[in-house]
Amino acid sequence: MSVKAALFVTLLSMTNTHRIKKATESDAAAIHEVLYRTWMDTYPNEEYGITIEHIGRLIAADDQVAIEKRRQMLREIPASRCTYVAIMHDKTVGVCGGFQNDEFAQLKYVYVLPEFQGMGIGGSLLETFKNWSGTKMIIVNVAVYNEKAIGFYKNHGFVDTGKRFTKERYVFGDGKSIPEMELKTL
Repeated sequence: MSVKAALFVTLLSMTNTHRIKKATESDAAAIHEVLYRTWMDTYPNEEYGITIEHIGRLIAADDQVAIEKRRQMLREIPASRCTYVAIMHDKTVGVCGGFQNDEFAQLKYVYVLPEFQGMGIGGSLLETFKNWSGTKMIIVNVAVYNEKAIGFYKNHGFVDTGKRFTKERYVFGDGKSIPEMELKTL
C-alpha cells in the first residue's frame, strides 16, 4: 500500500463510521473488488500449497463477466437471498451474503478489506445477516486454515460442527485444494 493510501486508511479509521446497506446492482463492481482483494489476502497458504496463482483461477481482478453476473443476480435477488455491503466514507469496504430456507440460514461469506479489519465492520455485517435470517440456525463454511475467520465466527457464537469437506470448485488441476470446515450457531 502506498503512503498516500495508508494515510487515507488511517484518516478513515479515526472516524470509524460505517453503515450497512442492502446491495444493489450498482454495487456489483465494488463487491467484486472486495472479494478479489480479500481472497488474495486470505486464501494463499504455504502449508496447503495454495498460491496466488491458484486463487487467480477462481477470481480475476477485473473480470467483467463475473461483475455482470453479480449485477444480474443483485437485480433479481429473491427474498430467500441477501447481500449487504459496508460503506465507510462512500467506499465499499465489506460485503456479506447468504440465503435461507425453512430450516436454516447459510452465510456464504463475510469479507472486509484487510486494511479495514478490526474496526467492527465484519461484526456489523454479521449482525445484519443474523437480523435478516431471524432466529434460524446459521451455518457458515470456512477454509480450515483461515484462523482469523474461525476466531471471528467463534467470537460471535459459532461452534465447530466437526464436518470437513472440499468443494469440487476448490480442487485445482495440480491436486491442491482448499479444505473447508463447517461452523454453526446453536
